[in-house]
Amino acid sequence: MLPTSRHRLLATAASVTLMLAACGDGGGDDSNTPCSSLDIMREAQSLTADEASCILALHNAARASVTPAADPPLEPLQWDGGLAGAASAYAQTCPTVPATDGHGENLWKGTAGHFTIADAVNKWVSQKQWFTYGQPCAAPAGEYCGHYTQIVWAPATKVGCGYAKCDGDIIVACNYDKIQSGSDMPY
Repeated sequence: MLPTSRHRLLATAASVTLMLAACGDGGGDDSNTPCSSLDIMREAQSLTADEASCILALHNAARASVTPAADPPLEPLQWDGGLAGAASAYAQTCPTVPATDGHGENLWKGTAGHFTIADAVNKWVSQKQWFTYGQPCAAPAGEYCGHYTQIVWAPATKVGCGYAKCDGDIIVACNYDKIQSGSDMPY
């Protein structure tokens, strides 16, 4: 099951591109970006402020670029330390399935040393390719839409993420304050 004051987020394509460039889009040399700094060999297994900012920017870029456009636009997610702590604690258990603690959740697993934080979030966001608003998910076998729809779930206003090293892999977990339901119409 593995493959995270209120102003309206009005992002243009240029600002989305800038956010992805600032955080690393997972598709090029991201060696000098906050999202590439997740060194799974380091002993501390909590996210740095830059990493948390990057994860938040990637989430909010996805929310700003939903198709069809949300009216009104989706509120940007805010970082929540409590959700991040819960996500980190769950990741430390080396899970293979989502928790059932009442939070929305995305989990991602990859081989340690080969992936960045941006890769985890971008994997979830890439599920948009199989999502058509109001229609059942059209993902091929073994793929999903639910990670993407959790990110763009309109009632969600907060996110917090963590990670852990697990037997040569890295687990990235993001918790959301609202769990999605009815994923064909997330906003």
